[in-house]
Amino acid sequence: MEADANKEIIDDTQPAMAEDKETYLLTKNIENGEETKEEPATAKELLETSNVNVFEDIEEFDSAEMSGVDESVETLAILNNNTALPNYSPTLYKEISEDDEFLNSISKRDMLSSTVHSFSIVNSDMDGVFAGKTTENYTNRAMFNGMSFYSKEISVKTESTDSFLDRLDSSMGIGVPVMVPLYNSGIWVAVKTIEEPAIIALKYLALEKEKQIGASTGAAVYSNQSVLYAKDAIDLFINSIVFTNVRTKSKEDLRKLILSSDINTIYSILGEAMYPKGVKYILNCNNIISKDNSCDSIIKPTIRLQNTRHTDLNRLSDAQLYHMAKKSPASVTVDEVLAYQKEFSNITTSSKEYIIANGIKITINYRMPNVEEYLVQGNFWVKRITKTASNIMAKLEKQKNQFQQEGFSTQMKTNLLGGYIHYFHSIDMLFPDGSVTVTKDLKELFGAVERFSKDIRLYDAMLNDILQLIKNSTISIVGIQEYKCSKCKKINDNKSVEEGHVFRNIIPFNVLQILFTLGDLRFQEIQERN
Repeated sequence: MEADANKEIIDDTQPAMAEDKETYLLTKNIENGEETKEEPATAKELLETSNVNVFEDIEEFDSAEMSGVDESVETLAILNNNTALPNYSPTLYKEISEDDEFLNSISKRDMLSSTVHSFSIVNSDMDGVFAGKTTENYTNRAMFNGMSFYSKEISVKTESTDSFLDRLDSSMGIGVPVMVPLYNSGIWVAVKTIEEPAIIALKYLALEKEKQIGASTGAAVYSNQSVLYAKDAIDLFINSIVFTNVRTKSKEDLRKLILSSDINTIYSILGEAMYPKGVKYILNCNNIISKDNSCDSIIKPTIRLQNTRHTDLNRLSDAQLYHMAKKSPASVTVDEVLAYQKEFSNITTSSKEYIIANGIKITINYRMPNVEEYLVQGNFWVKRITKTASNIMAKLEKQKNQFQQEGFSTQMKTNLLGGYIHYFHSIDMLFPDGSVTVTKDLKELFGAVERFSKDIRLYDAMLNDILQLIKNSTISIVGIQEYKCSKCKKINDNKSVEEGHVFRNIIPFNVLQILFTLGDLRFQEIQERN
């Protein structure tokens, strides 16, 4: 099957040149930002899409033929930084992990490939939301009416001059201001270079939270299991914004406008600001899982996170495309952003009916929350669980921290749906006599989902409906393109596809985990200077 004629894979391995940067002028009266003139033509006719190869500067080697110590040491160093990317969905990881005989056979055949495989699991899409995405419409590079619709380095000027320090950072490759679209939310943001003290703070905040409750940055991104780390990352993101195209009183107002479906994009923006020229990663061929004729090929490509953001722009209406063409500072109003999001209401909300005991029916109204709701309600969930765990372990002063961590983990399992409380907008309960009880109260919603978690039938149905909502409402995902192994010629993809596909699936990864890995990498670089 041939690729769409309007879409091609192009090689873009060179960093953006200075002359390719877009320039934005920050005026004192920012509310008078420039407006993009809307053309009368059909928007889709003005849209050109292509795909930039995610892999740059690929180093290939066959682990079975490795003889030099240096290569092995280098590879293990990359693995120690947890930069092994997944090459298939967590569902398949789970199937493999339960096959002890097969895992043992992999280790015996090729220890290094097996190690790469093991390290890649923590960086996989833990929610498994996008495991079945099969659209061919995703693009990581698009132009609309001659305007870039993708992440781009920018030059920010005041009324008199542009930023000297930003230009210096760009020249040295240690960070650069970037202009990035949040397509799920309908917003453009300009993010400045992230200063190293902020990166170090992010690392120590993560370590402290791991110490307190034993949580992990490798948790499911769309659940509240990662909310503790999400808050720190989002705070850093908000503080790093130079300007946005939305006319708001404060940057803090963006928390109510940005939808949680753009959280992965936000994490990738922060990673891009840290390493605009990319980082070396490692992947093994997913044909390692074949019980017969397995492949031991390993590649080490350089990957720039700005190229890993893929969007299905075909899902935008003409009005939404014209809306996203307004990139200048303060060029759109809050009402215009909300109107953009309202056009997605058919995919960002859903109502599902379930039957509980004695013929009583409930209707749960789900919706995609904004970032503030995600953080507030997620924090509520964490506090409830932490408090319960602390009360249980209060008398166990000896080894208190250890027991508190174990208690947190145990309590979390008693209310697994509570980790997705931010997707519950309201619950309608219909009784056989025709009476109806409705609640939107957060405490009542939390109590309800705690009870639902005890019923495996309800739990499975509700979790599936929530993950389906996330999948349907997300038009931008972060991951690597499918690729063909140069050794065994097998297509490495998220699921089986026809031979010959140029671009069909995206293999998503846990961007929050990658972000903290990049923070660790920068921390190590700082340590080495001393």
